[in-house]
Amino acid sequence: MKSNLEQNISAFQQAKFPEDVFGNLGDHPDLAGLRKSYHAIAKQIHPDLYSQPEEKALATRAFEMLNDWLKQAETRLWFGIYDQSAGGPAQLFLESRRHLYCLDDLPAREVYANVYPCRFGENGKIRIAAARIIREPRHNNFAAKEIEALHRLRSVPDASKYSAYLPVLLDEFIFQDENGEHQVTVVEREEGWYSLEDVRKVYPMGVDPRHMAWMFRRLLVVVGFAHRSGVMHASVTPENIYILPGEHGLLLANWSNSVCELADPAYDPRLDIAQAVRSMLFLLGGNANENRIPNELPTRLKNFFKGSLLPINRAPRDAWALLREFDEVLERIWGKRKFYPFVM
Repeated sequence: MKSNLEQNISAFQQAKFPEDVFGNLGDHPDLAGLRKSYHAIAKQIHPDLYSQPEEKALATRAFEMLNDWLKQAETRLWFGIYDQSAGGPAQLFLESRRHLYCLDDLPAREVYANVYPCRFGENGKIRIAAARIIREPRHNNFAAKEIEALHRLRSVPDASKYSAYLPVLLDEFIFQDENGEHQVTVVEREEGWYSLEDVRKVYPMGVDPRHMAWMFRRLLVVVGFAHRSGVMHASVTPENIYILPGEHGLLLANWSNSVCELADPAYDPRLDIAQAVRSMLFLLGGNANENRIPNELPTRLKNFFKGSLLPINRAPRDAWALLREFDEVLERIWGKRKFYPFVM
């Protein structure tokens, strides 16, 4: 028959969550309730209670395990997720030199990475973010590309004018597991942002062209800024373009495929512009892969898009020049620009 110490060690080993060790702390879990449960267990296994070397070794091991579970329980209390292990997504924790991150175990899956909604504490408040973890260490270079691109874009002159269009890189660190070292990047994420894929789901037949207009204008602004700074995004696709409907905000995310060297043969700004145009066709209800332009568009707008999708050797390569041309087209169709509220 197992001793009390052996039973406790076995229970600690089999536990999946701190709640399995300390139990339910009531309707409003707090640190006082956790400490009460902790002390009730500690009174049974504290090493000072045992004199025999073998028992004392077991007690020391059990007590260390109990304290490890206590730290996890305190963390879950801090994030407000104690007693939530049975419902909703499981929680994972990653720690860098800067912060402890609580990740929801329901990531979005990208080509080379998993992106986890996460939370962390800062100055007594909980902030939300997104943690991108490279799945296979051999692909860490994609995270390195994003880090380099964002650092470069935020260090050029007048970068502050365009910072609202860029992700805020909060942290970068290495996560080690049995498969090796995985690069992690954490970017700021606020409530209320939607990707263009989300928009298309809400508007399956496409948005009003006047809404597409403000989104495309802002997209050309950030793409042009990146090109002027020597950075090509290389993935200007609907899943990487986010909007904030009420404020007409736009953000170009996921710079993990970016090219930061003008001498690199892969650097070709025309590709970014072509992808941006196709993303607008997708937003309007068209088929971006087939370059199909919706027939319902005003003729001037259809002609503009046709001219923007020329073969690569004749395709536009200056995003800001294309923006000026687009503004002229918009004014001829609808007159001076107006603010059109957009609702998701």
